[in-house]
Amino acid sequence: ATPYYIGDLVIAAANCTSACPTTTYPDNARVCHACPTAGCATCSREGCGDCLIFHVRAADQCLFLFGALFAAACIFAFVFCFCVGLRFCCSMLLPARNTQVLKEALSHRRRAKVHDYSLPGNPFYDYNDTDVRRQNIAGVGAQLYFRFVIFIISLCIILLLALGLRMLMPELLSDPEDLRLAAIVHPVVLYLICFVAYARWMMMQDRVVRADLEDELHLRNYALVAEGFPKSSRSPHEIKAFMESILGFEIEGVSVAYDYSEERAFVEDRVGRAIEKADTRLGVYDPELSDLEEYAGDSQDSYV
Repeated sequence: ATPYYIGDLVIAAANCTSACPTTTYPDNARVCHACPTAGCATCSREGCGDCLIFHVRAADQCLFLFGALFAAACIFAFVFCFCVGLRFCCSMLLPARNTQVLKEALSHRRRAKVHDYSLPGNPFYDYNDTDVRRQNIAGVGAQLYFRFVIFIISLCIILLLALGLRMLMPELLSDPEDLRLAAIVHPVVLYLICFVAYARWMMMQDRVVRADLEDELHLRNYALVAEGFPKSSRSPHEIKAFMESILGFEIEGVSVAYDYSEERAFVEDRVGRAIEKADTRLGVYDPELSDLEEYAGDSQDSYV
């Protein structure tokens, strides 16, 4: 180790110990030597006196505590990833446990995909010709999101170019006065550019929403909302007949939205039992594990 000579320091010989840096010790010639034990904070010629922070004293050695923790975390992460990958490979090789559930899942996946209903056969949107920023394919929310992503990327590029220009200013401007003036003007101009870009983005987002409301067809254009019905009006057929008698033309259908805030616990319990019954019917688990029968009598219509 390279010694540190402290003879030129204006201190007394008695303060030589405090002048040596950490992990070193002084000798009689006012020279600091490195501690023979790695990780030792204070030491002497005979041995280590105290270990550094995050080190543990063990058998005249200073062991780095977080080194063992880091190694254990790496081993755990490796084993976890290996087990997850092994389970994924095994699940891919095994056949489907319940074909009915798989059939329902694939059917739901097919219905959830976006189709172009303006063309015969309702095909999928073309991958190369579809612009999700300008075309409304799954609602205005998705369109606004992708426009937001493009705005963030563009703003980051502008900031990177502005920061690069700031770093090149000392090379482009040789006059110190011009450099000082440019250092003041640069953040102001950058702030104005970001403000204008953000304001323009907000205006464009608002314009997209307004165009969607005015030009696109939505379900609300063909729906009528009525409220204030008594609690006894629970049959959609009765409401449909009542509205048709008032409007004078046939209604496609009625959907009742119940205000069940006063009976939330009861409704959520019945919904949970309906899901459990469907899982039992599809064979997700054995019927013996279900406890629907003991609750069936509690329902008013004996149906969950």
